Amino acid sequence: MLEGSLSFRVIAGQGLRGAQKLVGIRKARLGFDGALGTIVEVEDGKYTGRAMRSLHAENKARCIRELGYDLDASTAYSDSHTDLPFLEAVGHPVISLARVGFGPLRLRDLPLGKARKLGQDEVGGLLGQVRL
Repeated sequence: MLEGSLSFRVIAGQGLRGAQKLVGIRKARLGFDGALGTIVEVEDGKYTGRAMRSLHAENKARCIRELGYDLDASTAYSDSHTDLPFLEAVGHPVISLARVGFGPLRLRDLPLGKARKLGQDEVGGLLGQVRL
């Protein structure tokens, strides 16, 4: 087992969105201990679009198994049917999420696609989250 925080995130995607370098930037911004992404071939400093390691379907599950974490105690989320092997590899798969808040805001019973006016305390809370 690896020691330390279990805030390791698998971030996958296609093309440049999944490139390991960009995944590293996301990892740093989100404060995760590590991240995995599709590794895209680079020639002459440019992405070729050819995947050297694809995090798709069974490959994603294989990669997370190789990390050494206690996957029975891990949670994973996906909204793609191709991630079934990935979800089956962890003890607590999540296939549906419900948004209950946005930053310091609580959505309460706000219907999907609807809006409401914010109170002064909510606006203050949001402004407190902004880094200028």
